[in-house]
Amino acid sequence: MTDTWTWATVTQASPLRIKVDGDTSALNATTDNLVGSLAVDDRVRVHLHSDGIIVTGVQGGGNGPNPNLIINGNFRTNQREYTSGTAIAGLAYSFDRWSTFAGATLTFTTAPQGQPVTISSDDSIKQIIERASVPTGSYVLSWEGTASARVYNTGSTPPSLSSSPVVFTADGLADVNVEFLASGAGTKTLSKVQFEAGTVPTPFALGSVADELAECQRYYQRRGAGGGNVHISFGWATSATDVRLELDLPVQMRAAPTLTSAATLEFYQGTGSGMAVTSLLLAGPDLSHIGMKGDVSGASEGVPGYLYSASSGSYIAFDAEL
Repeated sequence: MTDTWTWATVTQASPLRIKVDGDTSALNATTDNLVGSLAVDDRVRVHLHSDGIIVTGVQGGGNGPNPNLIINGNFRTNQREYTSGTAIAGLAYSFDRWSTFAGATLTFTTAPQGQPVTISSDDSIKQIIERASVPTGSYVLSWEGTASARVYNTGSTPPSLSSSPVVFTADGLADVNVEFLASGAGTKTLSKVQFEAGTVPTPFALGSVADELAECQRYYQRRGAGGGNVHISFGWATSATDVRLELDLPVQMRAAPTLTSAATLEFYQGTGSGMAVTSLLLAGPDLSHIGMKGDVSGASEGVPGYLYSASSGSYIAFDAEL
């Protein structure tokens, strides 16, 4: 047996048997002295070596990678710069990966590690988890706060609302909706959302800032914004009225994105003033490299330049949300 670390699922508690990820049959195992009681369907960290299989920790306890299939579960990443108390339109996004059904308003006090949000009365927010991340099996949703939740496949009838935790059996046939509602009288709070394999919730696992941002950028990326005068991409003029722009993305996107822009964008060629970009369209994007075509006036053909955000709040964004 090779000496390595991996993940497994408990198939029998006493005597302990586990099924290593990728295997088809269960194996006998023992626990070290730091692991407490285990239950069927618990996800565990195991050490495979010549003396047998030793379970060293329960998933979510700090002994392995973050098991949370919810991205941005503590509302820390905010590329759209959503501000507290702003109304969110139906089906629109606020914090990264979090959208609404028919609109909502979230209030919060920002903290570096994320923070609770308060959902406006009778409104809801949701996150859709890709089918590829949820193979057949048991999963448990847990959270802190007074909001109620439900979990269901895209296209299925939403079930009744529940308090934390909620156990869900995935069939692996569709994306999974995780929805939180402020049902009943008054607003409801929400934080530390976690959706993981198994039937027993583990402590909330907050991953690194960099890893969380990269996960969010697979679905949405923004360039520009801030106080203006932010460089976005290089390019060149193909005529006096046409510029072509190229941009490599730091994270490959989930699917070919759509492009949106806001406020004033300009193209600058090194002399004179920047030229307003009156129209900006995608031109041959793939998942990790973006080509764009912009309309300007007075460009010098064949001369390189760059696109920049010319005013506070101007940006371009690439959207591949579910």
